Amino acid sequence: MIEGLSKSADDNPTAAKAGGGGGTSTPKVEVPKTYTVEVPLGEIAAQKALDAYNAAPGSQWLNPDLTNDMENSCAAFVSTMYGAAGVMTDLTASGNNLDAMFQSVKGAWYGPNDGYSPSAGDYVSGPGHVGMYVGNNTVISRDSKGGLQQHDLDQWKREFGFIGYGSVAKLTGGATATQTVDKN
Repeated sequence: MIEGLSKSADDNPTAAKAGGGGGTSTPKVEVPKTYTVEVPLGEIAAQKALDAYNAAPGSQWLNPDLTNDMENSCAAFVSTMYGAAGVMTDLTASGNNLDAMFQSVKGAWYGPNDGYSPSAGDYVSGPGHVGMYVGNNTVISRDSKGGLQQHDLDQWKREFGFIGYGSVAKLTGGATATQTVDKN
């Protein structure tokens, strides 16, 4: 036993005694339990996009460090979320640049007929518009008419068209980041 600690109040002569010889009981203190997990970078990017959307749905989100052009801010939004998650460091306001980035890595680009099912954080490209797949058949994008928008994937494809998906897992070689999570 560690010196100065005891199993019960009866074993400790300095412990306060209640009537009848029983010891007093100290309330148990809940110690927060945390653990670390490895999270794919795509999932982190998706969570950042969801956080931005949930903070201000419909807002005319703009990253002035990338563009002041309201027509180009869809790519700037996706790029900024990827930058915050560690997916990319050279941010861009161009959907063409994002398309090219995914197409430059073997296995990271999937066309409409490739049978690919996107994962959280994957890039969704259409002619003139881009977004991020965040899971649950949902895409978040920033469009010039309605600001930050959340769409069903099929609705997004019908409204904006569809060129392909970019796989963040393939782009990053399956990179993950360590996050601390509360167990409570």
